[in-house]
Amino acid sequence: MQCCIFRNRAPSFLLGLFAVLLTVLSASGGSSFPEGEVKKIAVAITNAAHPTGKKVALLKSTEPKKEGFLLIKMELEYYGAVSNNRFTADVLVEIQLSRKATDPLEIIRIDFVDNNNKAAPNQKNLKKLIDEMNARFRIEKAK
Repeated sequence: MQCCIFRNRAPSFLLGLFAVLLTVLSASGGSSFPEGEVKKIAVAITNAAHPTGKKVALLKSTEPKKEGFLLIKMELEYYGAVSNNRFTADVLVEIQLSRKATDPLEIIRIDFVDNNNKAAPNQKNLKKLIDEMNARFRIEKAK
């Protein structure tokens, strides 16, 4: 039985995103992500939203401040697998930081808004990504 959300590509993207978030947030106390790590997050999220999308590139990222949360805003581009058309999207990732030492991190939401693609992002995959990441955060915190 196959349980991954991106067919055979899921484990690498999911594990990659989990490792990036956990490593950076642990090391920095939730302060900031290096650009290379934000690129990895953008690729993982785009692959969830549009599994057939190719050549994902991060155009711009910011980390607006919100008390108790880490926000990552991204502007990115990707190309259609068949059409090879260029598409752009705006992404917002909201991560609730641990309130207590015993609390795990929690991804509250991932907003993926296409600017010029008529095909809507796969909300089911994005929801699964959030659920699986949060489950991994809980498991990691329990160790």
